[in-house]
Amino acid sequence: MSYSVSAAQLWSRKLAMQAEDMQLSQKNTNSSILNIIGEMKALQETTNQNMDQNFKSLTQNHHQVSSYMFQTLNNFQTYLQKVIEEQQKTNLRMEVLEKNVFTLQAQLGSIQTEQENGFKNIEKLLKESTATTVAATMKQVAAKEPKRKTTTSHSKPVQANPTSAAKRNATSMRKRVLALDFLAEDDY
Repeated sequence: MSYSVSAAQLWSRKLAMQAEDMQLSQKNTNSSILNIIGEMKALQETTNQNMDQNFKSLTQNHHQVSSYMFQTLNNFQTYLQKVIEEQQKTNLRMEVLEKNVFTLQAQLGSIQTEQENGFKNIEKLLKESTATTVAATMKQVAAKEPKRKTTTSHSKPVQANPTSAAKRNATSMRKRVLALDFLAEDDY
């Protein structure tokens, strides 16, 4: 056996070892690249899932906001319709009240006219009845005066004091007329 190794064999072994090291390095590099690609794929999938979830959530939120806005607009429209209906009812009530007020004013005017005419008639009747009452009272007073008996067959009315009786009658008559005038003028 010869232990002598030629330079070419050493060189060839060195090259073989370098080739083996290069293959191992290439294998490690390929493995690292594959690991990085795997991590990138996993990260991409996670990112895609997160984006999908965010998009779904955003879409759901958009639908909820749209639904809420639509419901709010419908509620507002319903409220406005109710307000308009109430306003129309109020306007109708106001028209009816105005008509009633005009009717009541007309009735009040006719009642006041009737009252004035009635008061005038009452005043006229009071004056007439007062004059009639005064005349009747005067006749009664004249009829009740005592008659003096004389020796002759003629009888004359006796007046104790003719001026004081006339004054009493005139004073009492004035008081009655004043009281009647006061009652006629007073609006109860």
